[in-house]
Amino acid sequence: MSSPMWITTDSSDQQGQYQHEQHEQPEQPRLENLPKEILLNIFEFCTTDSLQAMATMNAEFATLILTSFNLNDKRLHINALPTELLLHIFSFLDRKSLAQASKVNRRFQDVAYDDSLWVNSARLCLVTNTSHESIQNRCRDLPSARDRVRVSRNWLDRRYSETLLLTQEVKYMPRIQLEDRHLWVSWGNRIWAHPRMDQGRVKRTTTRVLKGHNDDVSRFVVKNGIIVSGGRDRALVGWQSETGRFLFAKRNCHQSEISAVDLVTNSGVIVTGSRDKLVKIWSYDASKDNFPALYETIDTADRVWSLEANPMGDCVAIGTAGWGGVPSLHLLDLNTTRPLFPVSQGLKRGAGILDLHWMSNQTFLSCGYDTTARLWDLRTGSWERVWTEPFDEAVYCLATDKNMTLICGTARHGLVRLWDMRQEKPVQMYYTKHPHNGQSSPVYSVAFDPFHLYVALDQSLSLLSFSGLDNNRKGQYRF
Repeated sequence: MSSPMWITTDSSDQQGQYQHEQHEQPEQPRLENLPKEILLNIFEFCTTDSLQAMATMNAEFATLILTSFNLNDKRLHINALPTELLLHIFSFLDRKSLAQASKVNRRFQDVAYDDSLWVNSARLCLVTNTSHESIQNRCRDLPSARDRVRVSRNWLDRRYSETLLLTQEVKYMPRIQLEDRHLWVSWGNRIWAHPRMDQGRVKRTTTRVLKGHNDDVSRFVVKNGIIVSGGRDRALVGWQSETGRFLFAKRNCHQSEISAVDLVTNSGVIVTGSRDKLVKIWSYDASKDNFPALYETIDTADRVWSLEANPMGDCVAIGTAGWGGVPSLHLLDLNTTRPLFPVSQGLKRGAGILDLHWMSNQTFLSCGYDTTARLWDLRTGSWERVWTEPFDEAVYCLATDKNMTLICGTARHGLVRLWDMRQEKPVQMYYTKHPHNGQSSPVYSVAFDPFHLYVALDQSLSLLSFSGLDNNRKGQYRF
């Protein structure tokens, strides 16, 4: 049996190999190799004693420091304070003073841009406060506190850029609904899902086209992954919003056009209203592939224009035409399917309710032909606030952040009105350009997030961007 063979290596060879591997390692960047601009930025954070010590390192540092800084000044500069102290000092400054302080040097700019200095002001901003979850779900990217303050100023001063997103040759009554990643639009008998891009724009090519109606879509709603729509063909149709998969189509639900629809996801109920003066309640289980089953029919004795269920899903507000001695606003208890107490005091004859939105389980907004928007409270049984359109135009639609912002679309010239719900007078107005010069259109639907406003006219969908990122727009605010 042969003995094992041992392989030996020379220690000098190992040392040479180690030195070779060590020599192949990349050279680490040295401080003196940095550009002068970066060195000056670093030196600004140093005290006078530190600068004197740095000047003794080499001749290049000494030249740069002696020509840029006064080493004889032994006073403690505010720039040498810790960041925590600077933030506390800057917290006493107003917006204009913060803007001036940010121009002193790069460090002051970083401190002045810190969100902790802007968060309290951002909570009080109109449009951009993002206090409610509903407005947060519409944001593609949640903006910083400083950006919210800056963009709110653009809303108030009417500083925006307008972009025509989509046009149609045929006149429709489109509806839109905004999500964080998609903008849903109904054109004719189809519903389109347009992916959202940067700066509020949408792709012209859609990812999903929902088909199922034989005539124009009157209303649709997107909730918890389900889309339900009612149309002029008297049909109730549903899809999955994520995949666009067809779920059901209930034909001849009413004797006339389905003019209003809502989905109560927590109880599996669909509520529809029609010009045939009927409101119908349908039970639907989204987990099963079945058709909605008629549960109850309520006669309102007047044409139904709008309806919406409260967030809890136990009450539905119904807006009607307001003719024939019938009040134009009704409340329906979904648990008992019986009408609740009347809340339409003060509404004139023919003051039809065209749009409704709940603020909470007890309060909701309405607008219509009486040229006003109103805030109703179930606890008092009447309206608490009213905002009257100055140009005496019917208010076709409204949108809210469920906090303090109210945006109304009017009946002529593509006019959109911005209201602060804490005030009686309007804050600002915006005219949306029609794709064909000389023509006027009502605003059929509006949707917004903190930076963008989407307006649907009879032949177009427009974007009003208040972000201030348009380089061609002059006079944008830095703060």
